[in-house]
Amino acid sequence: MSEKRNTKVLKILIAILCICLVGLGIYTVNFYQENKQNNSLVEKENEQLQKELQELKEDYQLLMEQHKNLKIDLKAEQDRIAELTDSLKKMNGNLSSLQKYRMQVEVLKLEKQRLVTTVDSLSKENTFLRSEIDSTSSILVKNQRIIDSVNTQNKQLAEKVKKASVLQLSEINGQAVILRNNKEAVEVTNANRAEQLQVCFTINENPIIEAGERQLFVQVINPKNNLLGSKKTIKFKEKTLRYSSVNSIDYNNEQLDICMLVKVAEKGLKEGRYVINIFDSATLIGSTSFTLK
Repeated sequence: MSEKRNTKVLKILIAILCICLVGLGIYTVNFYQENKQNNSLVEKENEQLQKELQELKEDYQLLMEQHKNLKIDLKAEQDRIAELTDSLKKMNGNLSSLQKYRMQVEVLKLEKQRLVTTVDSLSKENTFLRSEIDSTSSILVKNQRIIDSVNTQNKQLAEKVKKASVLQLSEINGQAVILRNNKEAVEVTNANRAEQLQVCFTINENPIIEAGERQLFVQVINPKNNLLGSKKTIKFKEKTLRYSSVNSIDYNNEQLDICMLVKVAEKGLKEGRYVINIFDSATLIGSTSFTLK
């Protein structure tokens, strides 16, 4: 009787062990497949980012050949692309790590768009000026009164440009500062001394734009292509914006001076070039840069 009972218990234990072995086998296979799939996704995303960086590098090379007057700015962007490409080639991370690189690539694309816009604007302005010079030279020979008419037309054209449908900024300035006891911001040029970054600009008078409250967002990108400040994200329909600081203003179509502060991490700032982008909601309305020693 005891032998039969022991045999029955042994069979039960063997059955439980088999079930455990089957479960462990299924878990191991699933874990292997999931890990293999994640590695494949990381590899594909890494390759895609390197491809996009190569395309950006080629675009900047073409711009440098066409516009030698912008060679310094374009060379700086090429260096940033090369540094990011090297980091990607050496990376052995995961999809989460690649999100940081994706954000940096998008920032580089935005900077390229700004430079292309600047180049197009300068080309159009030069073409326009050449046309006006030729026309004015011919008119000077014929009649002084026509010169007055051309001047009047130029003034009217300047007024139309001024009354654009978006906020127009001027006097954009970025600098590192320390705060005195009276909260007065004092500029410093040494990265080690900086406590915060200050971005100041003037919103020009514009009677065309609808008056009311607006949100202005500032991006500050350090020499390592990293976003500084609060690093928050906001969505505008299909667009997503990461920003360093935000300020709500009440715009009444009149000239308005704005200064915004961006906090610096405890580890401080790095030497090099800092890029500042200013947005009215999701629209880029101004950019500048400055350098710290």
